[in-house]
Order: sequence, then C-alpha cells, then structure tokens
Amino acid sequence: MNGVRVSLIALMCLVVVLFVAVGCRSATATPLPSGIRDGDYAIAHYKLRFQGDRFTMLTEYDQEVAVGSFVVSGDRVTFTEVKSPVECKSQDPVYSYQWSFNGKALTFSNADDKCLSRIMLMTENPWVFKG
Repeated sequence: MNGVRVSLIALMCLVVVLFVAVGCRSATATPLPSGIRDGDYAIAHYKLRFQGDRFTMLTEYDQEVAVGSFVVSGDRVTFTEVKSPVECKSQDPVYSYQWSFNGKALTFSNADDKCLSRIMLMTENPWVFKG
C-alpha cells in the first residue's frame, strides 16, 4: 500500500512540474512588431509595460494607472483600456497614436485621443526601454 501511495505522490508531483513548465513556456515574451520588445518603457514618473497584446501603465511606485490591450496596424497603435486614469474615465477607452521605435525608445505622436492629460504624457518625451 505504501508503494502505491509513493507512486501516486510521485505522479502528482510530475503533473505539477509539467503544468508549471508549460505555464512558464506560454508566458514567454512575444516580440512586438518592428522589433519592439515586451518589457517596461519609462518616462518621468511612469512606466508603460507591454506583455504580449496587453499593456499596463504604472506609476514609479508600481501602482496601476491604466490597463488594457493594444493592436498595431502599420505605424499606428490602438489602445483599449479596461482600467483608465481618473482624469480620462469620461473619455472613450479606445484611442490610438502613431508610433516609432529606434531600438532604445518608443515615441508616440499624432494622437487620436480625447484625454488631454494622456496625450501630454504619451507624446511629450520618448519612452525609454528599461527591460
């Protein structure tokens, strides 16, 4: 009976290890279009984090400001927020920008966005890749 119990425990451990391994592999970063890498891009007191087709805007203290998804079409990126900054809550949660990437920083311009504070934050300076 002890041999069966040990085999069952070993089998359960193997299943857990396989689930963890598969989960880690599927969470591997996917390259974004034009060589833009998943990771954090910083400007002043904010970070913009890209992970797959999701984005999160964070304060320097890692507090979420905005959360959602994004889609790239050529040199335009369209963001769809499920959580918006307080000053933009009454605005359309879908907005877009033209963007470029020089290998070190993202630059946003030509906004199709109704939230003035977000436009200023997104376009004032380049977002530098931090990893």
